[in-house]
Amino acid sequence: MRLLNQKGDTIVEVLIAISVLAFAIGTGYATVNRSNQSILANKERYQAQLIASQQVEYLRQYIDLTGLKNDIGNTGFKCYREESGSVVIKDSNSPPNNDLCNITDVIYGANYKVATKYIGSCDNSSFCNYYVLVTWDSVNGNQEQLSLWYGR
Repeated sequence: MRLLNQKGDTIVEVLIAISVLAFAIGTGYATVNRSNQSILANKERYQAQLIASQQVEYLRQYIDLTGLKNDIGNTGFKCYREESGSVVIKDSNSPPNNDLCNITDVIYGANYKVATKYIGSCDNSSFCNYYVLVTWDSVNGNQEQLSLWYGR
């Protein structure tokens, strides 16, 4: 039996409580989602830095093996790859849309395109500058680029 002087929650109070709870959960979800996107974007950028560093190492190995610092010349972008235990050059005059140096990240599935270009003029005895460009489609839907300069 219900007494007339007992008070319960009105529908308005319940709706306000649900609204506050929904707002708190929605804010938490948005924060976690943004945080996850930032983490993935940082992982992609880190992977791009590793790929650019790898290109520099391949370039250094190529120079050490051949003794030619300016072999890649001003004819456009090149890509260094390791094939059968030695470093080879792949030509590409149209980065970042080339298909010669596509590197797919096995963990996250991002597709990176890398190209290296000789900048300036030098002979084999002087200091030379190189430019490494890595591009990829990021998790936020934009195309990202990472540039690395190397001098030797």
